[in-house]
Amino acid sequence: MEQKCGTCNGCKTSIIEQMQHLVMLGMSDANILYQDYCEEQYEEIKYYLEMYRNMAETNLKDDLSGGYDYCNNCKSKVRVEKFKEYLNRMVKVINSDRYYYVEKLQRIYFLQDDYFEDCGGF
Repeated sequence: MEQKCGTCNGCKTSIIEQMQHLVMLGMSDANILYQDYCEEQYEEIKYYLEMYRNMAETNLKDDLSGGYDYCNNCKSKVRVEKFKEYLNRMVKVINSDRYYYVEKLQRIYFLQDDYFEDCGGF
């Protein structure tokens, strides 16, 4: 288990990482709840992603954790940075006019699977 120092408990990055877990759980729950891709499921996932994005941007503005040496090797920080890449791709899919909501959901869930493969072993 990763050793955390006293300042990690109040670190904005660990708070954002916890929010990522909630977003991913919400997406998984929506997938189980609705069974078939539907517009309500799409709207719910869109809401989760927008909520995360607003919260993450707000919290990272005044985060001072980057100034510490132990933050450079922090797994939470790496996970948050990688998730930002996947989030941007998911938002790009949502904002695209090329796809209907069913195709958007498929692409978003493929990105979620890719994220788990990329970051699940941390």
